Amino acid sequence: NLTSSATFIEGGAPVQIAPNVSIADIELDARNGGNGNYTGASLTITRDGGVNGDDRFSIATGGSLTVAGGPAGGGTVSAGGHVIAVIADTGNGQMQITFENNGTIPTRALVIETLRAVHYANASDDPPATASLRWTFSDGNDDASQGTGGVETATGTTNIAITPINDPPSLTTTASNPNFIESGAS
Repeated sequence: NLTSSATFIEGGAPVQIAPNVSIADIELDARNGGNGNYTGASLTITRDGGVNGDDRFSIATGGSLTVAGGPAGGGTVSAGGHVIAVIADTGNGQMQITFENNGTIPTRALVIETLRAVHYANASDDPPATASLRWTFSDGNDDASQGTGGVETATGTTNIAITPINDPPSLTTTASNPNFIESGAS
């Protein structure tokens, strides 16, 4: 289930976008003694209609996860002292995560924990009322190791309600010592 909703307040802290998200794949879940092995699977999140540079995605450190970096510059998600996912250097506006086994297997439980740790913020001073985010989860079956049929994907949408804040006006003067003449033109 990759469908959820959340509310972000302009200028506020990033919000968790899918606290109850779950993912399942029959072939991947059967690996590793039934605990799952999602090595090679990936997740992409972007706004419906394409990348918007005001969208800011992050993954929060907590629980079993330690996060370094993020979409702007790339990063990693670790569990058990080993990287289980790489965050692609996509810049702002989208998130791409690829799960890897570097000493700790990305089990179904760790993958779900990673998905639930995704947060969203919007950097605009005039944000839209809503942002519809599209999740695409790929099983990574590009080598047919999960059977025939090629790569399979699951999709979902998170609708973010954005509460705007009335920004104060600004005033800029043009001269440091203006002269005014009584009854003169302004």
